[in-house]
Amino acid sequence: MVQELKSKVVIIGGGPAGCICAYFLQNDFEVTVIEKNSPLKTLLPTGGGRCNLCHAEFDFRELAKNYPRGEKFLYSVFSKFSTSDTIEFFEKIGVETYVQENMRVFPQSNSSKDVRERFLKSLSKVKFVKENALRVNVLENGFSVVTDMRAYKP
Repeated sequence: MVQELKSKVVIIGGGPAGCICAYFLQNDFEVTVIEKNSPLKTLLPTGGGRCNLCHAEFDFRELAKNYPRGEKFLYSVFSKFSTSDTIEFFEKIGVETYVQENMRVFPQSNSSKDVRERFLKSLSKVKFVKENALRVNVLENGFSVVTDMRAYKP
């Protein structure tokens, strides 16, 4: 019998971007997130504490027009992970949404704390390390992450 190996992944930063990356990797990899603060802490003040999840524009070209300095780059990003994908992700983790008249999408609960709680619950396979990442060292056979406490070699 052949044993399947789970590769290790280290993500530096437990904000929304790092955590969504961890979410999509956790079933195929052993994932560790290094974050000096509480994970998803930056989510709490968004949308005035109500957590503005996205803008309900479903045409990625129209959505990218809201970012004139990065419009062309964002075509590729928004075409791969769309507004529909964002809403579907949040609903999959138990966050029901609604759209305001100004096309901003919010959780039904109007609570960023609720979104954070459900998001963290969906990361059940992810290990969080509360340390400050200082640097990544490239090694001959991989890399190591150096924090203010120790070094990790995945």
